[in-house]
Amino acid sequence: MAEQTDPRKPRRTQEPEMNEYNKKRLTIEEVIIIEGETGSGKTTQIPQYLHEAVGYSIRFEDCSSERTIIKYMTDGMLLREFLGEPDLAGYSVLIIDEAHERTLHTYVLFGLVKDIARFRSDLKLLISSATLDADKFSK
Repeated sequence: MAEQTDPRKPRRTQEPEMNEYNKKRLTIEEVIIIEGETGSGKTTQIPQYLHEAVGYSIRFEDCSSERTIIKYMTDGMLLREFLGEPDLAGYSVLIIDEAHERTLHTYVLFGLVKDIARFRSDLKLLISSATLDADKFSK
């Protein structure tokens, strides 16, 4: 008989290889760019090192509450967040995953993020991609 699990509860099927140096970077660095192969855990594992309470927001559906600590959303939804809160004061960490998938939304987001990073030293930025040139992108 198969084991019943709560589908809302995050599960770590395999702990990603993350050394103590990188774990510490997640808590102290203001901007982190992560380059890793597809399937290495960038999207699913890294947020779990930061917090456990996760929600999401997509067009026409918001599954988050006051207790939500991590909120997954599409690039379009993040642009809507910027419209309502241009400094993103309600957020302490912003993770942009699949940064190599350049769309009009991501181009606009990177410009907005670069602007608020200049005056929000408390905002942590984490950019991840499987195929991104990290050196070129960090400029």
